[in-house]
Amino acid sequence: MAGPGGVPKPATVIVGCGSWLGGDDAIGLLCLEEIERHGPPRGVRLTAAPGGGFAVWEAVRGARRAAIVDGMLGAGEPGEVRAFSLGELVDWWPPRGVDERAGAEGGAGGAGGAGGAGGAGGAGGGDEGPRFGVTSHDISPLDGLRLGFAVEPGLFPAEVAVFGVQMARWGRGIQGLSPEVAAALPRLVAAVRQWASGDAG
Repeated sequence: MAGPGGVPKPATVIVGCGSWLGGDDAIGLLCLEEIERHGPPRGVRLTAAPGGGFAVWEAVRGARRAAIVDGMLGAGEPGEVRAFSLGELVDWWPPRGVDERAGAEGGAGGAGGAGGAGGAGGAGGGDEGPRFGVTSHDISPLDGLRLGFAVEPGLFPAEVAVFGVQMARWGRGIQGLSPEVAAALPRLVAAVRQWASGDAG
């Protein structure tokens, strides 16, 4: 598939979000590093998006499948790994007449979904449900996707999965992961790799 300007785009993109100096907020970036170290599945591109939502949209723009990996709040105990399809987190996807594929179903080792938590990360309003990109991002990853979909719907991935780890310690200037989130990193990496391998060719 060709992206904007005719540049070939991979079928599947994994985007790691967060901040290296944000404590547990670095989990998405570290997950990306671990997948890179062991070799990503064939046909999968890895992209770091520490800048937030606009960088996330640029990373997934034109791809067929995309996974967003980030720290989260409000969805479990510290270190809990969760996987969601985009439609579980926002109220603007899927658009009318489009069936969303359950990209994240079972992707996190049986972790449950959001249970209709519309509006995560400010995408749909309300304070309930998981929140992503709450620390150092310019706008949340989900808000970046919403803006991209509004401007260029034809370049929006057909499938978007969101993987999150409940943070225990976060904030600017904090180095290193909490013990709970560090212990969750191997499970997060395995879940994301499993999802990516499902249809990465």
